[in-house]
Amino acid sequence: MKVIKSFDDFSITPTFESGDNYPAGTANDPSAPWNKEDYDTDREVSLKPSEIKFEVVATDHREFAILKEKATGKMFMVGFEPSEMEEYVEYEKIPVGRDEDGIEYEYEYMEPDDYAIEAFATDKARSEGTGKGLYDFESSKVAEIDMELAKDMYDSLVQFLDKYSSSNNRKDEMKKVQKMVEVLKGLLENLK
Repeated sequence: MKVIKSFDDFSITPTFESGDNYPAGTANDPSAPWNKEDYDTDREVSLKPSEIKFEVVATDHREFAILKEKATGKMFMVGFEPSEMEEYVEYEKIPVGRDEDGIEYEYEYMEPDDYAIEAFATDKARSEGTGKGLYDFESSKVAEIDMELAKDMYDSLVQFLDKYSSSNNRKDEMKKVQKMVEVLKGLLENLK
């Protein structure tokens, strides 16, 4: 039987094993960066520990955080949107292939951690100053907690806990909110 070859059979083929743009022999190499389980992480904004003005006392890592000012011990509250946190949040650098410029990466942002919240609040306080009470908190400032703010947030978070207490898929979030409620309850008792 004769095999008839087409023009495509004579065209230049890539030197890569499977045409997946990986160098020959590395597509399944466990030491290759694109096959790592744990990827390198980084942040766009990194403040030194000595530059961080606040310490997280309690947070839901989604919207609110209760902070303690390191220098004075005063308690503050900050609200945040995930989009505001992007430059402070750690991200994974995931290699997805190779092109003529080298390794190509995708960046996957992680959830805000305590460091991201502390750095965000520090930068926000530096650029906008801090406020005090509910009005300043609702005006998106890092606000010192007074009786009115503590009571308002306590009531809101207790309502949240009541509403979602039977939800099984929010257990971690509920624990974080419960801690915030406990901290606010203690603050309310001290502010009387």
